[in-house]
Amino acid sequence: MINKKAAPVSTILRSQFAESFFHLNGMPFSLDDYAFMRPIYDLNPNRVITLKTARQVSKSTLEANIILANSCTLPRDPTTPGHYPGGFRSLYVSPSVDQTKVFSYDRIGPVIEESPFIKKHYYNRALRNNVFNKTLVNRANIYLRYALLSPDRLRGMSIDAICWDEAQDLLPDVMEIVRQSMFTSKYKWEWVVGTPKRRQGTLAKYWRNSTQNEWAVKCQHCDKYNILTEFNISHKGLVCKYCDKMLDPRIGQWVATNPDARKMANSNEGFRVSQLQFANAPWSGYSP
Repeated sequence: MINKKAAPVSTILRSQFAESFFHLNGMPFSLDDYAFMRPIYDLNPNRVITLKTARQVSKSTLEANIILANSCTLPRDPTTPGHYPGGFRSLYVSPSVDQTKVFSYDRIGPVIEESPFIKKHYYNRALRNNVFNKTLVNRANIYLRYALLSPDRLRGMSIDAICWDEAQDLLPDVMEIVRQSMFTSKYKWEWVVGTPKRRQGTLAKYWRNSTQNEWAVKCQHCDKYNILTEFNISHKGLVCKYCDKMLDPRIGQWVATNPDARKMANSNEGFRVSQLQFANAPWSGYSP
């Protein structure tokens, strides 16, 4: 039987769950400075969500929190009304064993260990808690694997959702084989996440077929919206490219720049995350 210590929370949004119950670096987790992240946290994939991100934009924290929130709140079978949350099976895949170990040790592990609510209701030292497999009290399973050239290490599993990390280095043929592990799932959710290295390749292909959402920041001075580029960079900080006055990147909304993608059979919802979107990012000024 499922351990009734596990909290039955299945209607709460992922962002709400993370901000209510997750701790990181000794502090309650907050998205106050990352307003653009909340819609990404809360969106359930129609099939695939693509994230094209810069480095050091909390990409790994986002992936870990989505995986853990799914594991804690979702039932194995969403088609059964009132089904008790638990049993959800997530798979994280990166190109290399070192990347997978870092994600397991530095992203998944600390949230479980440092969050009092999670540790009390979902964690048990008697359960599997190694670098490649973590099991929660509610029977949710998190598998962490790597697959650069071969899918052999990922065969034989039954999965509900896959998070592909550093997707720019993954092979589409390998991904397609691994994707079959979701054949019997009622979810079949995927997150394709990476930092582009080139204009071609796996991540670029997913991005081209996506809605290509951009974070449009509204200027509080001229009321015009800015899709952030190098033209918003100044020595004093982030500025409006129309009136040259300061911008607050927290005041914005996601806008699909390729909305026709939603009409395509193989489309996905895509988001570009840049370093300019962070309200408290370190800004190096200069004296002209």
